[in-house]
Amino acid sequence: MAKICNNLMLGILMSGTCEALSLGIDNGLDPKVLSDIMLQSSGRNWALELYNPCPGVMESVPANNAYQPGFMSKLMQKDLGLGMDAALHSQSAIPMGTLARNLYAFHNARGNELLDFSSMFEFTAIKISAERFTWGETAHGFEAMCNRYYGSWTGTGSNDGCNAGTSRSRACAH
Repeated sequence: MAKICNNLMLGILMSGTCEALSLGIDNGLDPKVLSDIMLQSSGRNWALELYNPCPGVMESVPANNAYQPGFMSKLMQKDLGLGMDAALHSQSAIPMGTLARNLYAFHNARGNELLDFSSMFEFTAIKISAERFTWGETAHGFEAMCNRYYGSWTGTGSNDGCNAGTSRSRACAH
Protein backbone atom coordinates (compact mmCIF):
# COMPACT_ATOMS: atom_id res chain seq x y z
CA MET A 1 0.00 0.00 0.00
CA ALA A 2 2.91 2.39 0.73
CA LYS A 3 4.17 1.97 -2.86
CA ILE A 4 0.69 2.75 -4.22
CA CYS A 5 0.52 5.91 -2.09
CA ASN A 6 4.05 6.94 -3.10
CA ASN A 7 3.38 6.50 -6.82
CA LEU A 8 0.02 8.28 -6.53
CA MET A 9 1.85 11.25 -5.05
CA LEU A 10 4.59 11.00 -7.71
CA GLY A 11 2.05 11.07 -10.57
CA ILE A 12 0.33 14.11 -9.08
CA LEU A 13 3.69 15.75 -8.38
CA MET A 14 5.04 15.20 -11.90
CA SER A 15 1.81 16.46 -13.49
CA GLY A 16 1.89 19.62 -11.38
CA THR A 17 5.59 20.20 -11.98
CA CYS A 18 5.11 19.89 -15.75
CA GLU A 19 2.16 22.26 -15.64
CA ALA A 20 3.98 24.89 -13.56
CA LEU A 21 7.07 24.78 -15.79
CA SER A 22 4.94 25.10 -18.93
CA LEU A 23 3.03 28.04 -17.50
CA GLY A 24 6.27 29.85 -16.63
CA ILE A 25 7.80 29.17 -20.06
CA ASP A 26 4.59 30.31 -21.78
CA ASN A 27 4.89 33.57 -19.87
CA GLY A 28 8.48 34.25 -20.86
CA LEU A 29 10.52 32.63 -18.09
CA ASP A 30 13.64 30.66 -18.85
CA PRO A 31 13.04 27.05 -17.69
CA LYS A 32 16.44 26.79 -15.97
CA VAL A 33 15.92 30.05 -14.09
CA LEU A 34 12.35 29.09 -13.18
CA SER A 35 13.52 25.68 -11.95
CA ASP A 36 16.22 27.31 -9.82
CA ILE A 37 13.71 29.75 -8.31
CA MET A 38 11.24 26.99 -7.50
CA LEU A 39 14.03 24.84 -6.02
CA GLN A 40 14.69 27.65 -3.53
CA SER A 41 10.98 28.11 -2.80
CA SER A 42 7.99 26.19 -1.50
CA GLY A 43 7.51 24.46 -4.88
CA ARG A 44 10.69 22.43 -4.38
CA ASN A 45 10.07 18.75 -5.09
CA TRP A 46 11.71 15.51 -6.23
CA ALA A 47 10.71 15.89 -9.89
CA LEU A 48 12.09 19.41 -10.09
CA GLU A 49 15.28 18.63 -8.19
CA LEU A 50 16.28 15.20 -9.53
CA TYR A 51 14.15 14.41 -12.61
CA ASN A 52 13.30 17.73 -14.28
CA PRO A 53 10.81 17.04 -17.10
CA CYS A 54 11.77 20.06 -19.24
CA PRO A 55 14.34 19.28 -21.95
CA GLY A 56 17.59 21.20 -21.60
CA VAL A 57 17.32 21.93 -17.89
CA MET A 58 19.08 18.93 -16.38
CA GLU A 59 21.57 16.46 -17.78
CA SER A 60 21.14 12.69 -17.50
CA VAL A 61 17.33 12.68 -17.25
CA PRO A 62 14.85 11.22 -19.74
CA ALA A 63 13.76 14.72 -20.86
CA ASN A 64 17.22 15.12 -22.43
CA ASN A 65 16.99 11.75 -24.17
CA ALA A 66 13.67 12.11 -26.05
CA TYR A 67 11.93 10.79 -22.90
CA GLN A 68 13.39 7.33 -23.27
CA PRO A 69 12.30 5.60 -20.12
CA GLY A 70 13.28 5.23 -16.78
CA PHE A 71 9.63 4.68 -15.81
CA MET A 72 7.17 4.38 -18.68
CA SER A 73 3.99 6.48 -18.78
CA LYS A 74 1.85 3.37 -19.09
CA LEU A 75 3.25 2.13 -15.78
CA MET A 76 2.45 5.45 -14.11
CA GLN A 77 -1.11 5.18 -15.42
CA LYS A 78 -1.33 1.63 -14.08
CA ASP A 79 -0.07 2.69 -10.65
CA LEU A 80 -2.47 5.63 -10.52
CA GLY A 81 -5.23 3.14 -11.38
CA LEU A 82 -4.13 0.98 -8.46
CA GLY A 83 -4.46 4.06 -6.26
CA MET A 84 -7.99 4.59 -7.58
CA ASP A 85 -8.85 0.96 -6.87
CA ALA A 86 -7.54 1.31 -3.30
CA ALA A 87 -9.51 4.55 -2.89
CA LEU A 88 -12.70 2.87 -4.04
CA HIS A 89 -12.10 -0.01 -1.63
CA SER A 90 -11.54 2.32 1.33
CA GLN A 91 -14.02 4.96 0.13
CA SER A 92 -11.23 7.56 0.13
CA ALA A 93 -11.45 10.72 -1.95
CA ILE A 94 -8.51 11.18 -4.33
CA PRO A 95 -9.57 13.89 -6.79
CA MET A 96 -6.04 14.92 -7.77
CA GLY A 97 -4.97 11.29 -8.19
CA THR A 98 -8.00 10.67 -10.37
CA LEU A 99 -7.23 13.69 -12.54
CA ALA A 100 -3.56 12.67 -12.82
CA ARG A 101 -4.62 9.19 -13.91
CA ASN A 102 -6.95 10.66 -16.53
CA LEU A 103 -4.19 12.96 -17.77
CA TYR A 104 -1.85 9.99 -18.15
CA ALA A 105 -4.61 7.95 -19.85
CA PHE A 106 -5.09 10.70 -22.40
CA HIS A 107 -1.34 11.24 -22.83
CA ASN A 108 -0.82 7.51 -23.34
CA ALA A 109 -3.73 7.20 -25.78
CA ARG A 110 -1.87 9.71 -27.97
CA GLY A 111 1.00 7.22 -28.43
CA ASN A 112 3.18 8.14 -25.45
CA GLU A 113 2.76 5.05 -23.30
CA LEU A 114 6.34 3.84 -23.84
CA LEU A 115 7.90 7.22 -23.09
CA ASP A 116 9.08 8.13 -19.62
CA PHE A 117 6.35 9.43 -17.35
CA SER A 118 8.07 12.85 -17.32
CA SER A 119 6.97 13.18 -20.96
CA MET A 120 3.76 14.58 -19.45
CA PHE A 121 5.65 17.86 -19.94
CA GLU A 122 4.95 17.57 -23.67
CA PHE A 123 1.21 17.31 -22.95
CA THR A 124 1.25 20.41 -20.73
CA ALA A 125 3.27 22.32 -23.33
CA ILE A 126 0.45 22.04 -25.90
CA LYS A 127 -1.21 25.38 -26.56
CA ILE A 128 -4.99 25.26 -26.54
CA SER A 129 -5.45 28.81 -27.95
CA ALA A 130 -5.84 32.31 -26.67
CA GLU A 131 -9.59 31.96 -26.19
CA ARG A 132 -10.93 31.26 -22.72
CA PHE A 133 -11.99 27.77 -21.84
CA THR A 134 -14.47 27.17 -19.03
CA TRP A 135 -13.96 23.85 -17.28
CA GLY A 136 -17.38 23.71 -15.61
CA GLU A 137 -18.25 21.99 -12.38
CA THR A 138 -17.35 18.35 -13.12
CA ALA A 139 -14.76 16.09 -14.63
CA HIS A 140 -16.66 16.43 -17.91
CA GLY A 141 -14.72 19.69 -18.46
CA PHE A 142 -11.51 17.70 -18.97
CA GLU A 143 -13.21 15.37 -21.43
CA ALA A 144 -14.74 18.33 -23.28
CA MET A 145 -11.34 20.00 -23.54
CA CYS A 146 -9.80 16.82 -24.92
CA ASN A 147 -12.60 16.37 -27.45
CA ARG A 148 -12.48 20.01 -28.51
CA TYR A 149 -8.75 20.36 -29.02
CA TYR A 150 -7.54 16.85 -29.78
CA GLY A 151 -10.47 15.02 -31.35
CA SER A 152 -12.75 12.49 -29.76
CA TRP A 153 -11.48 10.77 -26.63
CA THR A 154 -13.45 7.67 -25.84
CA GLY A 155 -12.12 5.28 -23.29
CA THR A 156 -12.97 1.62 -23.73
CA GLY A 157 -11.32 -0.08 -20.79
CA SER A 158 -9.64 0.30 -17.45
CA ASN A 159 -6.47 1.61 -19.09
CA ASP A 160 -8.28 4.21 -21.23
CA GLY A 161 -10.27 7.31 -20.39
CA CYS A 162 -12.58 7.77 -17.44
CA ASN A 163 -15.46 5.36 -18.15
CA ALA A 164 -18.87 5.21 -16.58
CA GLY A 165 -19.67 1.59 -15.94
CA THR A 166 -16.18 0.47 -14.96
CA SER A 167 -15.07 -0.20 -11.42
CA ARG A 168 -13.41 3.22 -11.47
CA SER A 169 -16.50 5.21 -12.45
CA ARG A 170 -17.28 6.45 -8.92
CA ALA A 171 -13.82 7.96 -8.55
CA CYS A 172 -14.11 9.63 -11.97
CA ALA A 173 -17.24 11.65 -11.10
CA HIS A 174 -19.17 10.55 -14.19
